[in-house]
Amino acid sequence: MSEKFRREENDDEVKNIDRKRNESSSIHGSSSTTPKRSRRDKDDVEKELINEFCSSSNIELNRKEKVHGSSQLDNFYASFLPSSQYYERSYMHRDIVTHVIVTVTDFLISASQDGHIKFWKILTSDYLKQQQTAVATNQSSKTNDEQQEQNNCLIPFPIQFVKHFRAHLGPILSMCVNVSGTLLCSICSDRTLKMFDVLSFDMITMVKLDIQPLTCSFVDSSRQALSKLAISDSQSSSIYIYDAKTLNIKEPLKILSNIGHGSSVTIISYSSEYDLAISCDQTSIINYWSPTH
Repeated sequence: MSEKFRREENDDEVKNIDRKRNESSSIHGSSSTTPKRSRRDKDDVEKELINEFCSSSNIELNRKEKVHGSSQLDNFYASFLPSSQYYERSYMHRDIVTHVIVTVTDFLISASQDGHIKFWKILTSDYLKQQQTAVATNQSSKTNDEQQEQNNCLIPFPIQFVKHFRAHLGPILSMCVNVSGTLLCSICSDRTLKMFDVLSFDMITMVKLDIQPLTCSFVDSSRQALSKLAISDSQSSSIYIYDAKTLNIKEPLKILSNIGHGSSVTIISYSSEYDLAISCDQTSIINYWSPTH
């Protein structure tokens, strides 16, 4: 029995020694891994801080570049702004301008491919003097501020917008004005003809032609009582002469078909000084003829 008890006590001592040895090894192992983990944590934190700093610096650089680029664009666009004290923006055409005519009555008339016609008043020195005289008569009854504001409105500009017409639904083929600068005629591919009073910038006549027009021109001088309008036919070499005031389409004044053209007439120009018309067709044949004979 005594030997049995001794053996059990020895076994208990061995177990206690093994337990203590395991506990000490676990303590040493945990103490050895702890600094490794803490070192790894520090490295990760440093990497995150470095990444955040780099990203923030890149964002700041990009922001500065954008600000610098936008300031350069602003300066570039600002260089195109008018530098004068007063300026205005004209009422431009929305499509390609196909015709421009200047009349002796100091009007500029423009037409675009979409059928629009615009009237502009040319501000000459005489016209500005008349406006200043009219203002001077009313200055006695106005305050200084009102006088200054009205004087600013008289600053000379080349042209001034007057009126806009949606004249035709299609492209304008031709546009002409008479010698005295009082009548304007326009023709379209849909065979419509429209007549305008230039001085009152108003449309006075609209007709539908029996022919397919190609070009038009006034062929009368200011000394003649009858105002005549020449229109060429795109389907033949004929030129039709109409009364520009009545525009009786059914009864033209004259039909010129034997003046030497072999194809459709594309250009008609008239000289009031010599009472002579010049026409040119598609085959480049040029003819001179008198509308009165």
